[in-house]
Amino acid sequence: MKPRIPFMEIGLNRLIKTCLMGLFIAANSMNIWAETTDKDMKIAMRAIKFLSEGPKGNVKAAIVYNPADSASQQDANTIKAFISKNPKAGAATLNPTLVDVSALSEIQGSAVVLLTTNIAANHAAIFAETIKVGAVSISTDKSCVKNGHCVLGISSSPKVEIFVNKAAALETETNFKTAFMMLVNVL
Repeated sequence: MKPRIPFMEIGLNRLIKTCLMGLFIAANSMNIWAETTDKDMKIAMRAIKFLSEGPKGNVKAAIVYNPADSASQQDANTIKAFISKNPKAGAATLNPTLVDVSALSEIQGSAVVLLTTNIAANHAAIFAETIKVGAVSISTDKSCVKNGHCVLGISSSPKVEIFVNKAAALETETNFKTAFMMLVNVL
């Protein structure tokens, strides 16, 4: 009698399908969220209200994007349209400004820096600029926050998740109110 080999009992095709499904699930649960939605922006605008010394009055909100990438361009347009319709964030009125990823010096004067999708290769350079100006950086790309290149990460699907990278917050001198910090995931 031959020894029983469990994977042969379920069949090779079924084993391959199961492995591929596992890889798909693992890939989708990694670090990346989807493009920015209006719901993400509502959460981001509310989060700005919880800055201990948040911006006041009319302030520049830099939206960093890659014009050569259609998804990044679309994301930038979505963010700009949302802020243009809903500019109030706490005591601040945000003035959205598109900033080409190749012209990061245009971040100067910004209180808030929003990063679009598909610019992960530029996260470190963008963060270096946000440190110079002391702006809070916000992204829906979880890897930006996990790698310490964004202060705040927002996701509204499938559930609301807010992440704060403590080291990035310290580097940009960004402080949130205690009540907010009790509600978020601190990395």
